[in-house]
Amino acid sequence: MYCHKCGALNDNNAWRCTRCGTALHHDEPLPPALGRAGRIPTHLASAILVTIFFLPSPVGLVAVYFAFRTRNRIAQGDLDGARAASKRALIWCGISVAVGIAIVAVTMKYLLAYTQNMFRQFQQF
Repeated sequence: MYCHKCGALNDNNAWRCTRCGTALHHDEPLPPALGRAGRIPTHLASAILVTIFFLPSPVGLVAVYFAFRTRNRIAQGDLDGARAASKRALIWCGISVAVGIAIVAVTMKYLLAYTQNMFRQFQQF
């Protein structure tokens, strides 16, 4: 049986992983490819942070979707699908940052123009 956390090979009757100590789930063993594949990042934390900080941009929600999709694919043992979803989550995090910065820049431009206009009106009094 392979550990779902670190991918180490364990005895089929083992309750805990011999490498990391994680409790083993006997009903859903992961394929041997996980040990060779390494760790596949989900980018969930990045997607959530981008969504929170750039709230006006709903693009961050797409990144969160692909991050959760990565987790689901890993749990199902679909490593190729997990890698593809991980790449998409990272791409959408970048797109969300770019869109968020653009929204902030445009908002700041109009806020500055509005403030200058108000300042000119107060000077006329």
